[in-house]
Amino acid sequence: MLTAKCSFLKFKYSIFDSNQQLIGSLELPNYAMIPRNGWAKKALPKKYQDAVQINLRGHPYHLECELLSNRMISNDYRYFLLGGGNTIASADARVGHSTYMFESSGGTYSLVDKGGIFSIKYEIINSAQGVIGEITDKTGFSLWSRKFEINISDQL
Repeated sequence: MLTAKCSFLKFKYSIFDSNQQLIGSLELPNYAMIPRNGWAKKALPKKYQDAVQINLRGHPYHLECELLSNRMISNDYRYFLLGGGNTIASADARVGHSTYMFESSGGTYSLVDKGGIFSIKYEIINSAQGVIGEITDKTGFSLWSRKFEINISDQL
């Protein structure tokens, strides 16, 4: 089990293992991600083109996205997890769908939204094995901090 926590600054999370040892960080840009195939990539200065940065057990990773559709307001996106210049995983997010498909470690998985009105919960499902993990918001009521628990199998 992994736990991601942040305090007042909601753009930087610390990642802990099941023994509550710090093993990494997740840093979100404080503005929207720019698709690598979008017009803004060429128009905006480099300082606004930062991606989501992940450092896990000393290994740096980052997320990039690209547009799959161009409907002005609500677009479909494909996200890429990159490490060492290689694509480790990719996921499609389509408007109007609460299930996201992603590929990693040679397998195809679904990330299914199981949350309610006041909760965030996703199940990670492999079609052959069923539910193999979940991501849950454990914050409770707080304006100043966030806490997520990530339970996943070792195969991911």
